[in-house]
Amino acid sequence: MILGVIALIVVGPKELPGLLRTIGRYAGVAKRQAAEFRQHFDQALKEAELDKLKTDISGFRKEVEGAAREALRAAEKQAESAGRAIETSTAAPAPGAPNPAAAGSAIETVPNEPGAAGEPSKT
Repeated sequence: MILGVIALIVVGPKELPGLLRTIGRYAGVAKRQAAEFRQHFDQALKEAELDKLKTDISGFRKEVEGAAREALRAAEKQAESAGRAIETSTAAPAPGAPNPAAAGSAIETVPNEPGAAGEPSKT
């Protein structure tokens, strides 16, 4: 209000509307430039956030890939171990070692004595 009274005294009542129009025009230009600056600033901020997000996601991807590789290695080791266990259980035993598979199929042969059951007697 004080500025309005000073402008009225300094410029005069005839030129005051033109001065106010010029001030309004410059205020509009300044507002548009401020909005444009804010828009560019927001865009740069979003790009920075996207870059940070992209970095975070790529780091997370690397962690997941590393964990998957470790799990795959562990599974391969367990598969190798199981394969070795199967091979050792099906392999032929060393000479002189008891063979559990053949233990139940062994038939003892006893020489026939005269008078043994199943053989006719010669008397």
